Order: sequence, then C-alpha cells, then structure tokens
Amino acid sequence: MLFRSKLTGLKRGTRHEVVIDARPTGGDAPTSSLEGAFNTAPLPAASAGAAFAVMSCQQYEDLDRPDGLAIYPSMLRGRPDFMINTGDVVYYDHGPVHALNETLARYHWARMYALPTLRDFHRQAGAFFMRDDHDTLTDDSRPGERTGDLTFADGLRLFREQTALPAESYRRVRWGRHLELWLLEGREHRSTRAADRTTPPVILGDRQIDWLATTLAASDATFRIVVTATPVVGPDRATKDDNLSNAGYRDEGDRVRAIFARQRNLMVITGDRHWQYVSRDPATGVEEWSVGAASDRHAGGWNEETPRPQHRFLRIRHGGYLSGTVAVKGDVPTLTLRLHGTDGTVVFSDEKKPAPRN
Repeated sequence: MLFRSKLTGLKRGTRHEVVIDARPTGGDAPTSSLEGAFNTAPLPAASAGAAFAVMSCQQYEDLDRPDGLAIYPSMLRGRPDFMINTGDVVYYDHGPVHALNETLARYHWARMYALPTLRDFHRQAGAFFMRDDHDTLTDDSRPGERTGDLTFADGLRLFREQTALPAESYRRVRWGRHLELWLLEGREHRSTRAADRTTPPVILGDRQIDWLATTLAASDATFRIVVTATPVVGPDRATKDDNLSNAGYRDEGDRVRAIFARQRNLMVITGDRHWQYVSRDPATGVEEWSVGAASDRHAGGWNEETPRPQHRFLRIRHGGYLSGTVAVKGDVPTLTLRLHGTDGTVVFSDEKKPAPRN
C-alpha cells in the first residue's frame, strides 16, 4: 500500500524529525515504527549555505551491491539538504519483467525502493523527482504511445502517484538568498511523432519556455541552476535525436540556449546520458554538467576516447553523481560543483564566484 501525507506548518530553514507508526486496522499499539528527517528551505532573503546532490539513470539489473546502489551512502556522507533525481528512476522496458500494465509498473517501483541503501537515504534527506522516458513508458516515449495495456498517460499519472509530483511538474526550488533551481519537465509537453513529421519537434513547449525565460530574468538569487532530464548543450552522439543538443531539436534548443546565455551565474545540470561531462556551448558559452549513470555497470554510450573542444571534462565507463554546495564567508557566496564516482571520490570540481548581474 502506498502512503502519502502532506505536511503543513513547517518552519523554514529547519531540520524536522518524523516518526511513522503502523498499527493493524482497529489496533491501538504500533506494530512497527520508522524514523526519518528532512530539511526545509531557508527564507529567500536568508544568507544561508546549501548542500545538494543530483543523480540519474538507476536500473535494477545494474545494481552494484546486494542491498542496492553504492551512490546512496556516498551521497548521504555529503549530508545533502536535498537530492534531485533527474529521471529514469526505474526502467519499465528493461529486465525480465516489462511494465505492460499498471500492476507491473508499480512492481518496478516497489522492488527498487525496497532496497536498503535507497530506503536509508530517503529516510534522512528530502528529494525532488523528475520524469524521463523509461520511467514513463519506454525509450524516448511520447504522448499517445502505449506498450501492452500501459499508455503514456498512465505513465505520467503513475509517476505522480509514486513521487508526489506537483500538479505542474516544472517548478522552482529556492534555497535562501544565494541559490535557486529550475526543474524542467521534458516528457509531458513533448510533441508526438505524427506532429514531428510536419512541424519542428518540441520537448519543453512554448508555455514552459516562456515561464523559464520570465522567472530566470526575475530571480534575484546569486546562483541559478537549471536541472533538466536530458541535455541542452551536450555534445551528444550523432545517432541520437531525443534532446535539445541534437540536430533534430535545433530550433527549440537554440531558443533555450539563447535564454540561458542572457543570464549570469547560471549553470545547467543534466541527467539521461550515461557518462559524466562538463561542457561549454561554443556558440553561447552556456555550461552543462552531466551527472552520469547511477552505477558503473550502467555507464557507457560515448564511444570517443578523445574529448571534443567544448569538453572541460569527460569521463566514460564510470557511474556517479553530482554534488553542489553554497558556502558564505563574510558576505561573499561561492558555489562549488563536483562530479563524484560511485564511491564518493571527487573526479572533477569547480568553484564558482558570482559575476556581476546585468
């Protein structure tokens, strides 16, 4: 049984502890108990620090330890205020049991989040979940599609059921004076394959892009981070055509990159690609960090050993995650982004100091 409860009246900038007791129907005494905790965001005007982690692409068949995935205890050692999962939280279309109906789809979620390393992490840190293709239906799935008895619309609804995704799935997360994050929705606003044959294909759509441009320009946060399920900058493989860094989505990709280029102190973090990289778009200077796959077994996909000119960093055949921290010394904030291996080892890092705003 899935249990969800909305908490109200929480204090800002506070660590809250939670105890959940379970008892039989009609019983008085608890028969089991679960403890947990999470941090709430400080007020937007508070000159506060922050710590967060970002991960992507966890496939059950590619677990790297019997109790789950090594990145979860590694991320937890960084004591994050929150974690963002950019998507492919489960893989409906992989493994011996494909999600051909709602019951099998829920099975994918249940077996993944019964794993001890995942349960232990989520008891101690808050999380934001984003959709991608494999946790909605199938690879590069679009509106109107189905597999067996499971439709794309079912997949959107089940993701919301499992993660408590808000009604408007693209949203902003403000964490004090110095950090604001934009979590984009790259699945439900995507154009259909039939529409793509007659009009330029879209992933984000006009309404979301207009919201993104308006809210980025209005934000007074020192550092602004856009988190996207799929790349905006890349580079990606020439054989792919499922994200804004690919040639098939050049119109929308150019539009979004131009919006980002007008903003100072902005970085992009992406999931979906199974290798880690840091790159800068040669046309606009927009910087993108790819967090990589959740395990070494799931890493791969980039076949070139030599980095391209836009790569500041490239690491293939290894999984991992990203961590970020905002530190305030005196009244000067800095943002440090790091790419980690699955064991928590830092493989690349960069400290960002605020540039003057336009």
